[in-house]
Amino acid sequence: MSRTMTPTDELGVEPLGGSDPALGDLLSAEAESIEPLIPHWAVWFYVLSPPMLALLLHPEMVDQAPTTVARRLTASWVHTVAIGASLHALYAWVVPRVIRTVQHGVLRLLVHIASILLGIALGLVVSAPVAYLLSQWVPLLPWWELYTSLVIASCWVLAMVSYQKMRSHARKVERRAQLAQQAVLRARLASLMARTNPHFLFNSLNTVAGLIGEDPQRAEEAVERLADLFRYTLDASRRARVTLHKEIEAVESYLAMEALRYEERLVHRLQIDEELAGEPIPPLVIQPLVENAIRHGIEERRRGMVEVTAQRRGDRLVIVVSDDGPGPGRSERSGSGTSLADLRQRLELIYGKDASLAVNAREGGGCAVELILPAGGS
Repeated sequence: MSRTMTPTDELGVEPLGGSDPALGDLLSAEAESIEPLIPHWAVWFYVLSPPMLALLLHPEMVDQAPTTVARRLTASWVHTVAIGASLHALYAWVVPRVIRTVQHGVLRLLVHIASILLGIALGLVVSAPVAYLLSQWVPLLPWWELYTSLVIASCWVLAMVSYQKMRSHARKVERRAQLAQQAVLRARLASLMARTNPHFLFNSLNTVAGLIGEDPQRAEEAVERLADLFRYTLDASRRARVTLHKEIEAVESYLAMEALRYEERLVHRLQIDEELAGEPIPPLVIQPLVENAIRHGIEERRRGMVEVTAQRRGDRLVIVVSDDGPGPGRSERSGSGTSLADLRQRLELIYGKDASLAVNAREGGGCAVELILPAGGS
């Protein structure tokens, strides 16, 4: 057997389920997030709405001189923008954080009233110097006309806050759907893993049982190998990815245990590129292929070989499990093909169309199963 790999201390590289937060934590984090002060599409609304709404509230301006109308609209626009921006800033940055700490309805109402009054005051503080600088051309807006600016600013803030609320709600609904879909996929993967694990462990127990009466010493060694497999299976079942090195170690334990049963009838060879030791792959994707090769390529013959190779081709990791048996469809052993079908389903759930599993006739006789995965585990 030829094989050169560097050891690694970690079983896997990615826990099953990844790093997705729980739904409650996710929504809480989203609630803490702050929207942009002014969405890009709202700039035109921000600029055009004050004069348009001012004309609607004061239709008598239509009969006035154009210069007078322009002056009144400019004065109204200065105050509207300042008050609207102040209110919007408070409701985008301050009010959501304060209101979450207040439970009583009356107190929450007072928070809104205080925020509105503070926004108006801040807007006037900001707009007053600007209006004064423009007073050479634009007369100062009469105090009794400030209600126009207040109405326009309130409409602007209401539109922006409503837009942000709807956008935030849509994101939460979309994220809930994504989390639900991920939960379904994880459940299906767990179900397929649950079908894979007992299958080969049951066969391994049969191997141990067959050795007990023939050679107790070899049976004891087989139990030790089986313990390694149990340990790996238990740990790997909690992870979405393991390193190629650890998967090959599990395959070695399995082959060593089967070699105790078949003795010189089973010849196996592992050829793994050294730099691929840390490649992340789903757990238990190679062992079922090796088990299948032994079942159909070795079990009914006096002697046979199983070979496992792994190499990188561009952005793909190519793993080939081959045997020198009768070849696809010619084995005397009947099988349902469940293990390969389950493996294909697992790969499709994990990688979509980016992974493939092909069973081909080997040149010179035998079978070669080619497993192609994205390199790097992406």
